[in-house]
Amino acid sequence: MTTGPKSEPKLPQPSKNFLPNMKNLAIYLLTQLVDQPDAISVTEDETESGAVTLTLKVATEDMGRVIGKDGKVINAIRDVLKILAVKQNKHVDVVLAE
Repeated sequence: MTTGPKSEPKLPQPSKNFLPNMKNLAIYLLTQLVDQPDAISVTEDETESGAVTLTLKVATEDMGRVIGKDGKVINAIRDVLKILAVKQNKHVDVVLAE
């Protein structure tokens, strides 16, 4: 019996052309943070130039969780969505509505 290195299981790799939808990604990230996921609303507006505005709405009780200390959580959400936007050659603005 040989004791060589264990091989890792092969996981399916997404296609290089596959990119998730920015709206769906925002909804996914928010549902992981809030206590009331049914209150989440994300609207996506795209201009002719390709700029996208995502307006995020959550329950009033969850606003503090989404904003985080010094706005670190909402800024991290913005950063993740901007990474996806760059891959799609778009510009995204993320707005947290009250």
